[in-house]
Amino acid sequence: MFLGQLTRSGFTPAPQHVLDHARSSFVQSRALLLNRFVEPSLLADWQRRIDRAPFVERVAKGDWGGKKPSVDMRVDDRTLWGGAIFALNDPTLFGVIEQLTGCGPVGSFFGSVYKIVHGAGHFHTWHNDLDGNRLVALSINFSPDGYRGGVLQLAHRDKRHIIAEVANTGWGDAVIFDISDALEHRVTDVERGPDKTAFAGWFVKSPSRADWLRRQG
Repeated sequence: MFLGQLTRSGFTPAPQHVLDHARSSFVQSRALLLNRFVEPSLLADWQRRIDRAPFVERVAKGDWGGKKPSVDMRVDDRTLWGGAIFALNDPTLFGVIEQLTGCGPVGSFFGSVYKIVHGAGHFHTWHNDLDGNRLVALSINFSPDGYRGGVLQLAHRDKRHIIAEVANTGWGDAVIFDISDALEHRVTDVERGPDKTAFAGWFVKSPSRADWLRRQG
């Protein structure tokens, strides 16, 4: 579903009737695939930086309730990271996310570029992203050749009933999904072939975009 595009000059939303339809879809599945989310020229620029950037192994922090924490690799390039974060801290995009998901006011966005490599011991286990501040999760696909596996699964926490599965394999496509104490999610194992690379993070309550920008200065 095409709901707008992130460009060098900001986020350009789709017409209101399209957003209204998308809102109904999100209410049912708690997840939504956003086609062509990043404009081609911006996407190509980010991809060139990602292709040259170093990655370092990352073990997820926090209380995992006795489960093994997720393991992947994160990009170690603050220029790339900062540019992507700045682009996603867009007030128009915040308004669209609030409208689509019914979440409270979005203050800012925070995330990172990560990679899952087949056969490297990387995995994302079942978890929720709740920390009292996160509202909605977003992940942008930065794998130009696609990948196999690596499917986002969203499930009820208690029954393990999967309510949504999204294979976000289109270059520059994105997926948004709900964060709730009633839900958990994971990314399935990536199969042999191209790596899964994505820019993933959260729309959060605070800090506000203005406060975040002041901190960057």
